[in-house]
Amino acid sequence: YHTVCMAPTDANPYFVNQGIGIMRRTTVEQLYTTALLAYEMGADGISLFNFQYYRGIPESPNDDRDNINLANEPPFYAVKNLGDRNYLSKQHQHYFYGRTDKRTFNPCWHMPQIMCPGANLTFEMFMVEPDGGWSKNGVLRLQSEIPLTDEDFTVSINGETLALIESDRGDPYNSPHKTLFGTPEQRKCYLVPKTVLHSHKNNIIEISQVGGGRTFLSYLDLSI
Repeated sequence: YHTVCMAPTDANPYFVNQGIGIMRRTTVEQLYTTALLAYEMGADGISLFNFQYYRGIPESPNDDRDNINLANEPPFYAVKNLGDRNYLSKQHQHYFYGRTDKRTFNPCWHMPQIMCPGANLTFEMFMVEPDGGWSKNGVLRLQSEIPLTDEDFTVSINGETLALIESDRGDPYNSPHKTLFGTPEQRKCYLVPKTVLHSHKNNIIEISQVGGGRTFLSYLDLSI
């Protein structure tokens, strides 16, 4: 019996953060994507806990910033779908690497990462195509703790360099959970051709900073 617990951490793409304080809330698409990955890896079931923390906590400045309440009810409607592999295999997908701890930078952890010109990062992202294959191109986004004004990056997946998208796409799935979504100035977006992605394998994402000053990458996601 193999069970994946969707736990309160967004440091690993196979586990999902429910988000308190410095943490983002998990999108429904991330829940579905993580569940599908789990089943493809041999899991028999999905376990949820700390689901209530979508509502936020009073002492968190990120949950009540500028008198705007960013907390929401958990997406209880999605729970019934997590046990239906057929349903999951037909949904939009949202893969991600998120912060482990906002206050600490550790090269052994995925996020956050300090970058400067000449710095390079490599990520492995296990992906599983939906039934019928990926039908559209995707978008990869980098998010920084600070605005990316003069910073430029070269980003590739499986050896193919991605084209920069000049206009910020914002949230790919219009999630109501806005905590730590950042602003367009904090993000860089890149077009991901569906043909470069590998299913049931690790996809190698390479990031090199080629201009600007020191920055702090805190989030990477790929929507498709």
